[in-house]
This record gives sequence, C-alpha cells and structure tokens, in this order.
Amino acid sequence: MLVNEKLEGAAMDSEKAKAKASDAERLAKLDQKIDQLKAQKQALEARAKEKERKARTRRLIQNGALAEMYLGCEGVEPEVFEKALQEAGPALAQALQAAIAKISGG
Repeated sequence: MLVNEKLEGAAMDSEKAKAKASDAERLAKLDQKIDQLKAQKQALEARAKEKERKARTRRLIQNGALAEMYLGCEGVEPEVFEKALQEAGPALAQALQAAIAKISGG
C-alpha cells in the first residue's frame, strides 16, 4: 500500500508541475502577444503621424502657391515676402479672416 501511495503522490506532484509549467507557458504567450500588440500600436501611431505631416506639408505648399499667384509675388525671395507680410500683417490678416468666414459660412 505504501508503494501505491508514493506513486500516487509522485503522479500528483507531476500533475502540479505540469500545471505550473502550462501556466508559465500561457503567461509567456500572453506577454509575447502584449509585446506584439504594443508594436502594432506603435506602427499605427507612426503611420497616423506621417499622414498628418504629409497633409500639413501639402497644405503649406498649396497655400504658398496660392499666395504667390494671387498676391503677385512670384520670384520674390522668402525673406522679402516675410517682411512685406509683417508690414501688411494686421490688415491683411483681418481681411483674409473675414473672407474665409464669409466663404465658409461662419
């Protein structure tokens, strides 16, 4: 009887060890999945930032081209254009804001 009890005890110890190992394996798999999800999140955030940067760059180029076309400043160096804008600043800004509000219905 004593031998059977020892065998049963050893079998139970073996089952506990397997359960602990499988728990550890599951935890390791979950940690791995968490790392993968974090990497995916970072990639999505980076793509979104890049998309925003590209949209801003496009908008800046378009607005600059429109300013050059309608303000008749083709060929004017940026430093000169900037100084002219600074001098005309408040009046020009007010006129543009009023026109934008009128066009956009605001």
